[in-house]
Amino acid sequence: ITLMFVTSDWHLIIPALGCGFGHALLFPCIVSLGSGDFPPEHRATGTTVVLASIDLGTVLTAPMLGYLIDNFGFRIMFCVSSSLILTFAVIYAVLKYTAADEEMLAG
Repeated sequence: ITLMFVTSDWHLIIPALGCGFGHALLFPCIVSLGSGDFPPEHRATGTTVVLASIDLGTVLTAPMLGYLIDNFGFRIMFCVSSSLILTFAVIYAVLKYTAADEEMLAG
């Protein structure tokens, strides 16, 4: 959200620190959650799929975000990106909340 208010280069310091801190906290969790659905003997494959999916998502969305920036500006791009992330987070939370956790049931 703070990226929407950047008007000078030095304004990027706080959003960059926040993004770096968030990435450091979330990256191991995301890889663990993504590979956790694979059987133990295939967890390495699961990790590879998660890491490849992150890169594929970057390759696919970068041109779309560039189009938004070129035609509508940075603020619209950040609003669209934030809205999509929030939408998918809610969908994921609803779907994951209704799914039974096998590890919790086994204990």
